[in-house]
Amino acid sequence: MLVHVFDRGYASGYWLGVPATYRSRFIIRWIKNHHVITNEPVYTEAQAWEIFFSYRRRWQIELSFRYAKCELALKCPRLWSLEARLKLLGMVMLVYAFLLSLLDPKHHELVQALLRFRCPRTGKRCQQVQAPLYRLRWALSRLWSDYRPRFSCFLPPADDLLAVGSLIRDLERFQKNWG
Repeated sequence: MLVHVFDRGYASGYWLGVPATYRSRFIIRWIKNHHVITNEPVYTEAQAWEIFFSYRRRWQIELSFRYAKCELALKCPRLWSLEARLKLLGMVMLVYAFLLSLLDPKHHELVQALLRFRCPRTGKRCQQVQAPLYRLRWALSRLWSDYRPRFSCFLPPADDLLAVGSLIRDLERFQKNWG
């Protein structure tokens, strides 16, 4: 069952009225004296803990937004047309999906080798901490900066070498601007 989790900025009569109108479940952070408020009945300690942990998961969403704004350059894209924004969003989501796919346990050895090679950390605590996406993206960026990938292997054979050369220059310009 879907539960809407709001931050304190939405603690107004209007925003509390919207979920009430649609009979939606919600949790909202309130002022200091009231930690959370909800429209769910709470009769047991287990129900109270369920609400607490639901609100706590909100932080994971906040971190993913922060990562998208800072590391994936979505804070202020400065694109006016909807088509251009959708293209940028598609490319960014592709990169984000690629980074998330590297966190799959089957790629653990590859990621550890990459981090040791391009983003080493010393100390017992740093070696036992899970690798965040920030560090993984930075290691890939440093690797590709030192060993630039060749996109020419993906190009189909063509008779017009000028067109292929132009395409390669466009890809390199794209990589320089966005990589």
